[in-house]
Amino acid sequence: MKGEAVAPAGILWDTRLMASDRRNPYVTATTPSRWPSFLIGVGAALVVMVPGWLTGGGLQVPTRWDAERLTGRRPFAFLPLDLDHVFPLFATLVLGGVLAGLIVRMLRRRRPVQVWPAAWGVLLAQLAAAVQSFIALLGRLGIGGGSEQAVGAMLMDGTQLLYLLGLVLVVVVGLLFAQLGLLFATRRSPAFGALAVALAAPLVTNWIGGPLVVFVSIDSYPEWLAIVLRWLPAVIVGLALVWCGVRPWGRLSVWVIGLAALWVMPAAITSISYAVGIRAIQNDPQEIPRAIAQYFVPMLHAGVAPVVVALVVGVVGTVVRMLVRRSPVSREETLEGV
Repeated sequence: MKGEAVAPAGILWDTRLMASDRRNPYVTATTPSRWPSFLIGVGAALVVMVPGWLTGGGLQVPTRWDAERLTGRRPFAFLPLDLDHVFPLFATLVLGGVLAGLIVRMLRRRRPVQVWPAAWGVLLAQLAAAVQSFIALLGRLGIGGGSEQAVGAMLMDGTQLLYLLGLVLVVVVGLLFAQLGLLFATRRSPAFGALAVALAAPLVTNWIGGPLVVFVSIDSYPEWLAIVLRWLPAVIVGLALVWCGVRPWGRLSVWVIGLAALWVMPAAITSISYAVGIRAIQNDPQEIPRAIAQYFVPMLHAGVAPVVVALVVGVVGTVVRMLVRRSPVSREETLEGV
């Protein structure tokens, strides 16, 4: 109408933002910078690869192949490409995405940070690492030169070709789950972040323990380290459940999923690792399903104790958190999004 002052569009947006979203720490009128988020993604993906680098980063080639077919010394690789021990590779990729998501989530409580540049940073860093690792592996197998004779030999050897295709499949699946973990960790609701942490926790044992096997054999594995690796995922899951809380009551589904994953995933990882690592070396792939079934049920029985520990940590921590919230603190410190 004539005579009325019309505020610029930016002012109107800022007014609506302050009126409707003043309690939302993830909403801001300021355009967030993209580069810090991108660098967070790249950095998180690379940091998770460090345990493999500390062991020398040498590629492990299956013992089923004759040493005469291998060329030169073990080259350095960013990723631990080894289908006989596939879960350290899978854990490295998934934990990189989850770590980047948690860092972005923490920073968004204080300053505007976009999520998609971090996702691109994780993806590009992991893709570059995968390409470099596969090039190193092909060179180790004498295929890096791209000669027709070498490529033809690989195609003729069905075991070698299946090995490489299996590694490609594991990397692709790991990249996808890394992106899902990042997206879950950056969601506003603590339930999604807690779910990402709880589902990734069982992989921590493979992420840390896998590279350590290079330094010490299984027979000489330090007892204290084995105890830490056994109970660390349970503690992480318990803390994730405390973060999740129980209200609204729908968040109890996160408790069920997290505890079920802590129970089933280690048993499945151990069974599959045994079946692929041992039976494949014996060149008897038909034994793989039976080997998995043979170890899966006993490992389920062994996995009950960590689930109980995680449940105790979650219940005790949740009760303490509820008691603390009843104390006279400011409303800003008790926002549900924290």
